[in-house]
Amino acid sequence: MESKHLEYKNLESAKALLSSANFVAATPLVIAADMVTKGGVFTWEYETIFDELEEAKCLPNEKLRDKLMASISALSNPAFLWDAGVFKSMCQSLNGNIAATHIWEELSPAKVAYAMDEIDALHDIYQGARDLSPLYGDSPIIYMGGTCAINGFIRPPKKMDICEKIYHRFFNLKEPDLRTQVVSELEKRKHQEVEAYCNSLANIRKDQLAKLRSY
Repeated sequence: MESKHLEYKNLESAKALLSSANFVAATPLVIAADMVTKGGVFTWEYETIFDELEEAKCLPNEKLRDKLMASISALSNPAFLWDAGVFKSMCQSLNGNIAATHIWEELSPAKVAYAMDEIDALHDIYQGARDLSPLYGDSPIIYMGGTCAINGFIRPPKKMDICEKIYHRFFNLKEPDLRTQVVSELEKRKHQEVEAYCNSLANIRKDQLAKLRSY
């Protein structure tokens, strides 16, 4: 993994993000830790990383530490692409909640869509891969479909359109064109809410990355 600490140079902003009590997107969080540790974040054990950040007076709070671990894991271990349990936990962490690895929490489609977007952003910077959606296996895709179906989506949100192929498992559609006929205002609002949630957090990510890059 190539460090970005020479590309992003605002160390004070990095320390401020790491020690922030507010929402910090996963991508700038990893870059900030990368900057402070000068790439050590990708080779050290988690305890060593946190010791180094504490010494630098920018140890993240518990939720951000959980997010940082999940984000580093997303770059080094692609298990979330085929294991629904790992994917679900990744979604929890990236949305700012401590992952409950042994609990199958029902997440909202907005949170799942945002997590997928954040994973893509992280891999874009560090791996040069902008869209991981073709790589997801059946297990995470079924989980995505389930979250959409439980929340009453006639169609999955755009970011999760890869689960269209399994959506028939959740709906008994006797009319082959039923979903093209039924486009309610409620359905439109559901999709708008997902898009608004993802866009708002993507804008936070963009602003935080800009601060890390400025000098």
